[in-house]
Amino acid sequence: VYAVVNGPGLSGITRLSQLSSCVDDLKSGDMGQRGLTLIGSGSHTVVAGESSQMPPIPVRWLVARVGLNSVACNIPSQYGEMTVESVFLGNAMTSRTFFGASDNRVNPDGYANREGELEPVGLNGWLGECNTYLYREVGETVAVERACEKKYHMYCQPDVVSGTTSMYILVSIGGVKYYYRVPLDKGLEANSTSSVDVVITNLGSETPPSDDLQKGQITATVTFAGWTAGNSYSAEF
Repeated sequence: VYAVVNGPGLSGITRLSQLSSCVDDLKSGDMGQRGLTLIGSGSHTVVAGESSQMPPIPVRWLVARVGLNSVACNIPSQYGEMTVESVFLGNAMTSRTFFGASDNRVNPDGYANREGELEPVGLNGWLGECNTYLYREVGETVAVERACEKKYHMYCQPDVVSGTTSMYILVSIGGVKYYYRVPLDKGLEANSTSSVDVVITNLGSETPPSDDLQKGQITATVTFAGWTAGNSYSAEF
C-alpha cells in the first residue's frame, strides 16, 4: 500500500508502474498552495472474512531542503557594513518521478543569459526565473563582526549524480551588489536537509560565479543530515 501526501492528482492510477511514472514538479507558484510531496509504503495482509485496520505508513519527502543558517560579516572595516539582499539556488533540479531520477535543471550557473547579456537573479521573469522554492528575500544589514542569523529554507529535487547545485548569496557592499557561491556537491538526497553557514571576508563577484569558491571572499560550512523524522499517514477505510 502506497501513501502520497500533497502530491499531484492521482485519479486513474491503478497500477504501481503508473504510480512510479508520476512526476513531482516544484512549480513557480505559491509554496502553500499544495505543499511538498511525501510518499511512503507499507505491507498488510488482508484475510477474507476478517476485519483489519491498516497500520500507519511512514512517509518521506521527495525533495531536499537547503537552509541558510547564518551570514557573518568579516569584510575590511573601512566598508562599515553589508546588506544581505537575497539567497537562491542555481543549477537546481525542479522535477522528478516518484521512484526515479531528477530532471529539469534551472538557473544554470545561477543566472539567466538573454541575448548575450547577463541578467541579475530575482524571483520572476528573465531574472533567473527563480520560483518561490528556490529563492528567498533577506534584506538584512549586517555590521562588521556581526552576523545575520535568521534561517531561510529553500527546496529542490535531489542532485546526487552531477552534484552541481549551488547556493548563491547576493550582498550589497558600498552600494555595489556582489554574488557569492557555495557548492552543494554532495548530500542532496531526498528527505535530506543541508545547513549552510558562511563568513564573507571580501568583495565578491559582480555576476554569479560558476567556478569554485575563491579565497579571500567567503568561507562556508555545509552540514548534511536527515530531515525531521516521524512523518506518517494513518489510513482509514
